[in-house]
Amino acid sequence: MKRVVPAVVLVLLGVWISRFVPQTPHPNGYAERTRLAIEQTLGEVATAGLVLRNLQDETLPWAYASVTLRSSSASLATTAGSYAEVFPPSGSEDPATRTRALIGQAEDAVTATRLVVSRQDRGRLPAMMTELHDLTGRLQTLDDELEPAG
Repeated sequence: MKRVVPAVVLVLLGVWISRFVPQTPHPNGYAERTRLAIEQTLGEVATAGLVLRNLQDETLPWAYASVTLRSSSASLATTAGSYAEVFPPSGSEDPATRTRALIGQAEDAVTATRLVVSRQDRGRLPAMMTELHDLTGRLQTLDDELEPAG
């Protein structure tokens, strides 16, 4: 009985203190995590574009390009998984939805690029470069929209 009373007091104290802790994520934390996810995605898409440009210029071995793109794919999967755990404050659903969609598009584009490279399909390189360039533009637009004023 002597051990139960301090434990109960400790639990009640914890419940009482938890009332003062905000239960929703801080809006700036959400915005920062969104911008970080976009910037990470931009970095991986840029890496894939650079790999393709170097393959087209014949300055990068195909095997190294394949390894680099596999790493970019894994990184994008990690970014997508991490961002899936971010819940926007009310009123911020649109940027969250757009961010998740663009991360998914980036995953698809880098995976398609990786397949083109693994097949050493030189003829598809320009089309893949264009797709990655367009995706970079959409990501950059969203990143600019979320840039804090000041």
